[in-house]
Amino acid sequence: MRAPSTLAFHGKKGDFWGDWKIRLTTEGLSQNDQSHYRDIGVTSTLPNQETSQAFFQWLSTQNQAVLRRHIPCILRHFLSSSGPSSWAEVFTDTPCIPTKNHDGLQLVTLRSVQQRKPIFLSDAGEIGEQVIERDSAVQLVVEYAREVRKPITKQLRELGIRSLRENLKDPVSARSFGEVVPVDDDTISRFQRLKSPRFQRTFEKRLVKLGVEIELIRHDWRERLNRVKELYFCDALEVCYRFRGKSYLQIAHSGFDPNTGTFYVKQRLGSLYESVAKQLVFKPAIRPIDLLALERALELEISDPSFGRWSSSESDAHNDEFAADAWQITETDSELGEAGVRGHSPFVPDPARNKPNPNPITNESPLRPRQINEQSSSPGSRSGNTHRHIPELEAKHKSELKLQHYAAHCQMCLCERPPKELAPIGSYVYEAEVRTCIMEAHHPDRVESGGARHAGNLVLLCKLHHDNYGNKFSRADITTALQKNSKKMSICFDEGTYINGKKIEIEISSTGEIVNLFFTDYHAEYWLSQESEPE
Repeated sequence: MRAPSTLAFHGKKGDFWGDWKIRLTTEGLSQNDQSHYRDIGVTSTLPNQETSQAFFQWLSTQNQAVLRRHIPCILRHFLSSSGPSSWAEVFTDTPCIPTKNHDGLQLVTLRSVQQRKPIFLSDAGEIGEQVIERDSAVQLVVEYAREVRKPITKQLRELGIRSLRENLKDPVSARSFGEVVPVDDDTISRFQRLKSPRFQRTFEKRLVKLGVEIELIRHDWRERLNRVKELYFCDALEVCYRFRGKSYLQIAHSGFDPNTGTFYVKQRLGSLYESVAKQLVFKPAIRPIDLLALERALELEISDPSFGRWSSSESDAHNDEFAADAWQITETDSELGEAGVRGHSPFVPDPARNKPNPNPITNESPLRPRQINEQSSSPGSRSGNTHRHIPELEAKHKSELKLQHYAAHCQMCLCERPPKELAPIGSYVYEAEVRTCIMEAHHPDRVESGGARHAGNLVLLCKLHHDNYGNKFSRADITTALQKNSKKMSICFDEGTYINGKKIEIEISSTGEIVNLFFTDYHAEYWLSQESEPE
């Protein structure tokens, strides 16, 4: 026996709780049962603000070995919308930011960051390790873990943690080693084009054309380029940074020596322009892929007549005839435009679709997944408009259940009334094409929890029963009922059309309600054949 407060549900999105909680499987528990477990104190798989803060309060009392094991858990909390990003600015004294320094790992509070203590992002590579080795006051945030796919750099920046790379600023000197040779005349000529007034006037427009954010350009990029007097290739290069009163040397691929106005690039490095872009033009936060844009911008030719104009000039507002699009539609336009090609499509009902024709369910399907848009009109049934990748096998089984096995009828409704009463002749639900729109394939074991993606975890329910009962039984409940509590049942869909199957009875453990479901023989056979499948 365990106290509920010591347990946490197992989930498919990674472990958030580590040693703080004992993991509890959800196998055989309906969604309602799981809700009751949470009501009495079992912790949910995913954190909320309260449980997230409690986890960090517990972790802050543990030793370094425990903290090290829980780094992946910490990162998952930061990536969660209910993690420290949502509460740390209120509870600033709760240790939650994982850092390392000369003394090892520790958790620090956001208040320490707000007090401008030397806590930085670990984005300066090897030089960051030098800094924490020689300066015991500096702490670097742990942003990555092999077990977690994403870093937490974005969340840390939003909390105000500074970049070490940006705070190092520019090297105070650069020194070359080995053979040093000037670049060729053609390269010098192309580099001079970067410094030309025409290029510098149109550089921002060129970047926009290439899809690069102009906010990532240094404010003094023109002056930086203009300070370069000579370009050299070298065998090796060492740059020197000054940070908090100490000097740090680093082997580099490129660097600018402000004392001599010389820009060095290691031979056979590749593009000179990537090095210039990184050192002189863009801010440290630029993505490596965007460094390629400088050379592309140099070669870019634009047919726009305004391309040669200086985009930030005050006179442009008066002189540039292309400053506004003359054809732009305004709010005062009253005439309707052309409608889209696709519109409402009338259909001719097919009476044959009102008669089911069940066949054995197979596992044969193409391997490619397909993407469909599922829309929920009920706040309680599923999340809103979401694009989900549906395995082809699941899509095939959904179609078979709707069209062949149940002729677009609800498996619960079929236990209560015959089809001629559920869809009377002349009613708006008489045609199967219309009923299909209100029939929903329900996963008793939820997909986001790792539920199976085939007919062995699908029941066809009308919207009413889906919304009211979908959370109250699990796949295991249905399996047990099919094995131990099923009765033969035959349903008349039309004169001479009878479908044989099984009626099962499920007792909802939380409320004592009885739920009945009709299964065709083939659907029941497939369900039981998959019941031992590992999740």
